[in-house]
Amino acid sequence: MLIILLIGFGIWGIIQTLNIGIGSWGNNNQINWGIAITNFVWWIGIGHSGTLISAILLIFNQNWRKSISRIAELMTIFSLICAAFFPLIHMGRPWLLNWFVPFTGRLGGLGINFYSPLIWDFFAIGTYFTVSILFLYLGLVPDLYLMKITNNHSLKNRIFKTLAFNWNGSNRQWQIHHSVTLIIAGLVTALVISVHSIVSLDFAVTSVKGWHNTLFPPYFVLGAIFSGLAMIQIILFFLSSNKKIAEVYTTELRSKINRLIRICSAGMAFFYFMEIYQIFKFGEETESAILTYKIFGQKSVKIFGAMIFLNLILPLLLWHKKLECKRSLGVVVSFGILIGMWLERYWIVIKTMETGVKDQPVFLFDPTLVDVSLFAGTLGLFLWMYRFIKKHIPLLPAFEKK
Repeated sequence: MLIILLIGFGIWGIIQTLNIGIGSWGNNNQINWGIAITNFVWWIGIGHSGTLISAILLIFNQNWRKSISRIAELMTIFSLICAAFFPLIHMGRPWLLNWFVPFTGRLGGLGINFYSPLIWDFFAIGTYFTVSILFLYLGLVPDLYLMKITNNHSLKNRIFKTLAFNWNGSNRQWQIHHSVTLIIAGLVTALVISVHSIVSLDFAVTSVKGWHNTLFPPYFVLGAIFSGLAMIQIILFFLSSNKKIAEVYTTELRSKINRLIRICSAGMAFFYFMEIYQIFKFGEETESAILTYKIFGQKSVKIFGAMIFLNLILPLLLWHKKLECKRSLGVVVSFGILIGMWLERYWIVIKTMETGVKDQPVFLFDPTLVDVSLFAGTLGLFLWMYRFIKKHIPLLPAFEKK
C-alpha cells in the first residue's frame, strides 16, 4: 500500500511538471540546480556503493559477501534508474532524448563539448551502469541454470535456458566464471572511484566559489560508500521476513556492516573538518563568507546541525560493543545516515547557490509539493523494483555457496 501511495504521488508530480513546467518546482533565477540535482547525487551515491562493496569483498575473498552481494548489486541498478529520472525530468522535455544523450551533430552540426564535466558524467555513469549489469548477470548465470532445471513452466524454462547459455556447472566453467568475475570486480572498483569523482567535478569546475574544493572527489566517494552501507542495512532488515534472508542476517553480519559504517563516519568527520579548516585558513574572503552563511545563515544552522548529528554523532553509538549488534539500533542509525547524507547534498547544492555575497541578495529556496512528490515517487519505484525482483530471482546467489 505504501509503495502504491508513493508511486501515485510521484506520478502526480510528473503530471504537474509536464503540465506547468519547471516553474512548479521551488527553483528560482539563482537556484537552478534545485532538489532535482540534490536527489540525483543522493541516488547516485547509493548506486555507486552497491557493486563496489560486492566487488571489494570478492577481491579480498570475504566469505560474508554471499549474504549481501546480490542485494547490493541490485541496489546499484535500481538506484541508478532512480537517479537518471531527475536530470531527465529537469530538462523539461524528457521525450526528446537527444537533449539527454549527447551526440555529434546536434544543434546543426555542433560537436560534443568534451570539456564539460556533464559529458564526462554521462559517459562515466553509463559505463558504470553497463558494467554493473554485466557483473550482476555473471553472478546470475549459475542461478539461471538451477532455475531452468527446477522449473516446470515451459516458457520460463526456455527463457532461463537461453539466459544461462550452455552452463552445466563443470569445474572448468566454475574456474572461468571465477576468473572473469574477478576481472570485472577490479574494473568496477576503479570505475566507482573515477565515476563519483567525476560527479564531484560537476560542482568543483563551475564558477560557483563555494564548490571550489580539492576535497570533493574523495569526499564524494566516501559519502557514497557511507550511504550505500546504510541502505544495505535497511534493505536486509526489511527483507528479513524472508526465511532465507533471516538466516544470513545474523549478529555477525550486522556487526561487520556496522563496523564499516562507523569507519566511514569517522572519515566523513575528517572531511567536514578539513573543508571548514581549509576555507577559513587558506580560502578567499568570498569563500569564507559563503561557508559562514552555509553554517550560520538563514535555516542553515538546523540543516548543518542535523547533518552533523545524523552522520557523525549518532553512529558513535555503534562503537559500543553491546550496542553494535543490536538490530533495531543499526536500522535507526542507518535511517539517520540516509537522511543526514541527503541533508549534506542539500547543504552542498542548495545552501551554496542561495548564498548572497558582496551586497548580493540571498535567494532562499522553498521546495514545493511537486519537489517532494518526485522524490517520493523514486522511493516508491525503488521499493517496488525490489519487491518485483525478489519473486523472480534468488537474492542469495547459489554460486557463492558453491
